Amino acid sequence: DANLKSLLSTMGVGEHRIELECEIFDDSSLMKQFRQVKGMPAFVSGIDDEHLKISEICMTSRTGFFVLAKAPNEDAYVLLHGVYDVSRFTTPAMEVYTNPLPRVEAEFEAKFIIGDDPSLSDENVQKRIINSVFSQINAVATSNNFIPYGISKMEDAGQCSDKFYAKHAKNVLENPDAILRRYSERASISPGRVYALTRGVSPADVFRQIEQQNCPLIPLAKGLPHPEDLLKNHNPFTPHLAAA
Repeated sequence: DANLKSLLSTMGVGEHRIELECEIFDDSSLMKQFRQVKGMPAFVSGIDDEHLKISEICMTSRTGFFVLAKAPNEDAYVLLHGVYDVSRFTTPAMEVYTNPLPRVEAEFEAKFIIGDDPSLSDENVQKRIINSVFSQINAVATSNNFIPYGISKMEDAGQCSDKFYAKHAKNVLENPDAILRRYSERASISPGRVYALTRGVSPADVFRQIEQQNCPLIPLAKGLPHPEDLLKNHNPFTPHLAAA
């Protein structure tokens, strides 16, 4: 699958992320397939597959589960889908992890409201009930010292890539060549992100290497926990857990 998302950090109060997904059958023509999805932003039409380069990689081990939560002071329940994620980030060429510690988080989405009250069909009532359940979740998270993330996984991965190159490609970034400077100024993004893109790794390159089983991502992926182990008590990732 491929997806296009609005940045989490740009969302205002009450706004929800826009997310468009597409099933990919040919790794070398990802954008061509993506343009067939209804509702694509106009700028996507000008992007061809040869334009796509990777600035960072995010690998996630995930386990999912469902919770039926009683709404406070309401004769209703909210069905929640939860996930528990452990993520590691790498450079575009997949040499090393760029985040010193795994990113560990729990996420919940309201999927369904269950109850017999006719007022549950009212959207405002639904919002009130869902907000009350998430207020409970946030209270429990706060009491257990969970820390909310303000940025998405991919934003986090991008920032870690920037920091990595700021440290390990310091001379290049302090004295950028003409190409690096031009692209950084034109796109208004950091020299570290531009430098990552100039490594020239495409999505198709990664998929091809994985298929041929000679991808450097494979040994790094072995450092992620098995999803079945994530919900066990006393798993080694619990101390780093955050709520998103």
